[in-house]
Amino acid sequence: MSFQGKRIPIKLNSSKKTTSVVEESLILICNAVQSIYQQKVSDLSFEEIYRNCYQTILHHCGDVLYTKVTECMAQQATSILQVCFFNLFVAMGSFISKRKSVNVLMSY
Repeated sequence: MSFQGKRIPIKLNSSKKTTSVVEESLILICNAVQSIYQQKVSDLSFEEIYRNCYQTILHHCGDVLYTKVTECMAQQATSILQVCFFNLFVAMGSFISKRKSVNVLMSY
């Protein structure tokens, strides 16, 4: 029996199951993005992440996947920038206070 030219239809679960599968996949993927930014890559199963991304795309939710991954990455980048700016302002504050104390000492 030859299957040339014939397509085998992929049957997806009902819409209730589909949304729960997609939501679970998106949570797992977002947690994976957080782990990558925290440099805990050894805790991840890239096969599982790939499988969840693939399932999400099969359920025609690729745009939701893209949006969620973009949001997670932006959130992680924002938190990193906040820490960097905080450290920069602390360093600048200590530099300015040291400079003021030197100016006070030089004025005597």
